[in-house]
Amino acid sequence: MIPTTMEGYIFRETSAPKVITSDEQFEEYVSALLELDEKRYPTAAERNFAELLVMLIQDYVEKTNSVRSVSLMAFLQELLSADGSWQNN
Repeated sequence: MIPTTMEGYIFRETSAPKVITSDEQFEEYVSALLELDEKRYPTAAERNFAELLVMLIQDYVEKTNSVRSVSLMAFLQELLSADGSWQNN
């Protein structure tokens, strides 16, 4: 489980998120993104971190899935705005 404070965002052996190269890493980043989305009042750093995760996730999905009926960005935006949280800030 990914901790909820920015200082605790450590991914495996690295101290910062990297380009996603495996399904396991993909799942870890998605989990972190969902956890950030659950925060009622995320900090600016957390919002920036979430944007970085979205970009990394989108890149991985585009590289691994050649056929998609819905764009990943539209899917993630819908996911993040489902509860009307910080996405609109």
